[in-house]
This record gives sequence, C-alpha cells and structure tokens, in this order.
Amino acid sequence: MRSALLLLFTVTIISWIPLVGPAQAPRQLGALTGHEDYVCALAFSPDGRVLASGGWDKSVILWETSTLHRRSTLEGHAKRVNSVAFRHDSRLLASGSHDKTIRLWDMATGKSHGILKDHTGEVASVAFCPKGTALASGSYDKTVRQWQGPSYETSLILGRHGHHVLAVAYSPDGNLLASADGDGVIKIWDIAKSSERIQLVGHQSAVFSLEFNKDSKLLISAGLDKTVKIWDVSGNTASSTLRGHLSHVHSAKFTSDYKRIISADADGILKIWNVEKGEEIATIPCHKGPIFALAICPDGTTFATGAFDEEILIWKLSKK
Repeated sequence: MRSALLLLFTVTIISWIPLVGPAQAPRQLGALTGHEDYVCALAFSPDGRVLASGGWDKSVILWETSTLHRRSTLEGHAKRVNSVAFRHDSRLLASGSHDKTIRLWDMATGKSHGILKDHTGEVASVAFCPKGTALASGSYDKTVRQWQGPSYETSLILGRHGHHVLAVAYSPDGNLLASADGDGVIKIWDIAKSSERIQLVGHQSAVFSLEFNKDSKLLISAGLDKTVKIWDVSGNTASSTLRGHLSHVHSAKFTSDYKRIISADADGILKIWNVEKGEEIATIPCHKGPIFALAICPDGTTFATGAFDEEILIWKLSKK
C-alpha cells in the first residue's frame, strides 16, 4: 500500500543561481513533489493544460499547469515509467515502462484506454506522430515499432538496431521518425516507405534524447558522451557539437522559437545554447543529482525538469 506521502503534493519556491549568463537564465517558478522515487519522464499536453510525469515509483502523475496542483495519479505499471507522450489532440497519453508494456490513458476520465504488449524488452521511449494518430516506441528488444488502429492494437516493426533503442522522435511534418540506441547510432526512418533512410554516426556512446526542429531539417541528440549534437538531416552530417557538460546529457530540447536549446545533465545542471552560433549562453545548477527528464510547454516560455531528487522544477524562460 502506498504511503500517504504519495497522496499529497507540495509546491515549493526555491532560489536559483545562474553560474554564467544571468540575463539569459530562466526564472524558477516552483517545485512539484509527489513521486516517491526518481522522476524519469515529463511531457506537456499540446494544449498546455497538463504536465505528465513518470517515475521509478511506477506511477504517472498529472499536474494542472495553471495551478501547479496535482490532478490525478495513474497507476498500473509493474516497473518504472521511462517515457510519457501526449497525442496531438491532448486526449490520450501513452506511457512506456520497464515492465515491457505501453499503457494508454484517456485524459477525460483518467482511466486506462488499453495496454500494448508486443515488445519483448523494456520500453524506453514513446512518441505520438504530430500528424495523424500513429504511436512509435523504442525498446530494449532493439526494435522500433509503430502502432495504429482505433485502440492501437496493430503494431509494425519499422526497423531494428544493434543495441537497445533508447529514444524515438517524429519530425513535425510526420514524414520522418528518428531513433537512437545504446551504441550511439541514430537512424532516420521514412514513414511512408516504412524503411530506413539514413544513419547518423558521431556519438561515442548511448544517445538518450532526440528532437527535430520545426521544418524537420535539423535534429538534436544528447548522450552519454557529454555532448549535444545538431544534425543537418538533409546533409546527413553533424553541423555542430555543443560541448561544456561535465557528465552525460540525458535530455536536450529546442525552445519554442527554435533559437535556443536547453540541455540537462547527470550533475543536475541545465545549459542553454544559441542554436545559430552553437555557443553556451547560460549554465544553471538546479537539481540535487542527475536530471532525467526535460519538457517544454507549448506556451513558449515555461519548461519543466525532473530528476534523481524526486522533484519536478518549473521554470520560466527569459525572452532574450
């Protein structure tokens, strides 16, 4: 039986101290507590109303962004939750777990919408296509799957990797899917042809995070080798490598204007980068331990981080 601590939440205002670039540093709005173990996954709903978090405590918690209050706790996974993702209409949430399943949740009722069980290994990453309703997943079974149908009952193995698949991400136009594995190999898949288009090789070890920019021409990746790379997908090359983290980088995301990148590492440090110049513009110590999750709100100014310290921190970006 879960302790009473999981049934409560607190909102705490904590001070922040930027190491460099104070004019570019985000302002911390507060902290959400409720998970009883590491926070591994975060995602804002496309309508910006809800933040979903997943943790090592096997639960998914939904938070109201307007109040920072907990809305509900979704339970059912037998092991830790590695990834959460909303469908583009904000009506459905997917959670991928170390229990080898993907659970679908109806946001109107908070109830289970189905359990997807075709993976034979731990599910590390899930992502909904921005166009249409398809769902993609990456697993320790080394496969990339795409799920379709009214209840997502039909799955197709889009492709395979030589190591655990740790991250998947659709391009905004829905034409491409990127996947990354424990060897640092990134593959780009052509959705219409259900085939591999290119491989991007440059990371020295595992890649944990992937995201396309708005025109689907650039891809950012982050990994165990302490770097963030910006890839020119059309040219199949890394246009720049962002160096400065002293430990592995679990997540990297574009800001909503796509002019900056926020990255989070295992030392509990956030960095903000100028995309055009490839330069670091701010460093912010924020968590007591590794940051495992990072999510940007559609409002363009708010983002969240989740970490080893069991907290979710909410931030407001500067306009510069």
